[in-house]
Amino acid sequence: MSAIKIFSVIGCGEFGSFAAQHLAPDNAEVLVFDKNPNLLPPRNAKKAGFVTVAGADVIIVAVPYDAYESVVPALAKQTHPESLIVDVCSVKMKPTALFKKHGLLDRDNVLMTHPLFGPQSTAKGIDGKNLNLVVTQQSGILAKQLLATWSQKGINLIQMSAEEHDREIAKVHALTFFVGRALLELGIEPSPLNTPYYSELLDLIATERHHSAELFFTIQRHNPFADDVRVNLISKLAELEERIIQP
Repeated sequence: MSAIKIFSVIGCGEFGSFAAQHLAPDNAEVLVFDKNPNLLPPRNAKKAGFVTVAGADVIIVAVPYDAYESVVPALAKQTHPESLIVDVCSVKMKPTALFKKHGLLDRDNVLMTHPLFGPQSTAKGIDGKNLNLVVTQQSGILAKQLLATWSQKGINLIQMSAEEHDREIAKVHALTFFVGRALLELGIEPSPLNTPYYSELLDLIATERHHSAELFFTIQRHNPFADDVRVNLISKLAELEERIIQP
């Protein structure tokens, strides 16, 4: 029988709402907190104050990384030592260092993750989807039970270190989000002469249009390997331009 009776989410944005709806154990009470008092919670969840959600068995931190500096110390002080605080940030080295700084990695229950999916890719739910979730650190019975719940929902667990994650995701996320954001801001539109190749660019733009600015800047600013990926791309584009101008 699950020890997770109360499952809470801090930050009821797109991913926070998704987590409340799809990542909680079936029989758990679901609570959400957001700094916007007018934000409506998912139908299966109840709004609550910060102190109340911090008292849950499991607390998902679904805020932009820039908010971690205020949220993580507050959780370290106000949560029960046996509660499980779950990191779902799209970068891993900086959140891990911050959790360590405030003593959260010394607790019995620890779970540092990055779900490689979100509201856009799972608009109709997660059943039957082949979804991946990276786990960079875990310990304790609550972490084990929560991961088992997610596995039962069809989520594949990928184990790697925080550094391995950030190195690899710099290519997977930082590069693609950078290109997608640039094309989006260029205002690229469908053409009556669309080709399959061009349509793939439009698909990239459509995906990037749904990403929040907070997610984009978290990936670009807080992954220590993102700078090199962007610089290498810009350098290669400049080199190609030079070869075009001076064949």
